[in-house]
Amino acid sequence: MTRPGGLRSALPFIVTAAILVYLFARVDLSAAFATLTFDAARVLIPAIIVYGLVSLAIEGLSLARLSDSAGCPTDVLTCARIKAASYTLGILNYALGVATLCVLFRRRVGLSLTAAAGLVATVSFADLTMLLAITLVSLGFATGDGPALQLGTVALVGAGIALGLVLLRAPRRLGPLERVRELELFKTVRTVPLRSLLELAVLRGVFVFTFIGAGYASLLSFDVSVPPGQLIVGMATVALVGALPIAVAGLGTVQLATVQLFGAYADEATLIACSLSMQAAMVAVRMSMGLVFAREFTREAVEATRRSEA
Repeated sequence: MTRPGGLRSALPFIVTAAILVYLFARVDLSAAFATLTFDAARVLIPAIIVYGLVSLAIEGLSLARLSDSAGCPTDVLTCARIKAASYTLGILNYALGVATLCVLFRRRVGLSLTAAAGLVATVSFADLTMLLAITLVSLGFATGDGPALQLGTVALVGAGIALGLVLLRAPRRLGPLERVRELELFKTVRTVPLRSLLELAVLRGVFVFTFIGAGYASLLSFDVSVPPGQLIVGMATVALVGALPIAVAGLGTVQLATVQLFGAYADEATLIACSLSMQAAMVAVRMSMGLVFAREFTREAVEATRRSEA
């Protein structure tokens, strides 16, 4: 009998394999990979390298600012190296990446595991908020029934997030909800100065636009032209889908989302090749940063994971 934990670990691989089999059955693989030209790589690879370096710097700055606010001052370089170390395991499994961040913050910075989890959750919360905000603004310029429905859905989710933030930071006790609000996991977002949260929002907004820029360069490298509004909405949605912990590094889910969102601007073979190339380049860059830039941090995280599974 398969253990539940084993099934959970295998699920991302199953989802990735199933979606890729479905997509590859719909397109001519030779046509898809024929679009992988030297000219495409000459545009794509430098863009992804720049994205990897800039995004890691933003990650390090975001984590350092929150750690300072949580009472454990640390430097941006240490936080960037911790984040880089999490890439190696996070590519295989999202939960392992989060666990790596928490373990290394406990060992290297001095935060408790719960406090570190709260810090990571706050960054994720800020990412989701900024993705929705950017999507909402972009959809606001769209017309037609389809975009209007999307606009209403995004606005509803955004309002829910805003309400949650207000409740978490409310000066009054919340009765039965107070026990939930006082969980250590929510301590960072509940207690850090509002100025720090606003600064984090700006940083994560820049982070999102950096990803959108990488997506634009990837599409451009395959001669795919997308209007600015649809590009922003589409890449923000791709980022949301890719962040879901149901596939290996978003592989498969990102390709499916790319085909659905940009199908009006290119054929499926080109879009699949484009998204696969973009992801492959991102994985290569992040693995390199984890193994070179934060090698000892990565080794420490792997050893800690092995001990926890023993």
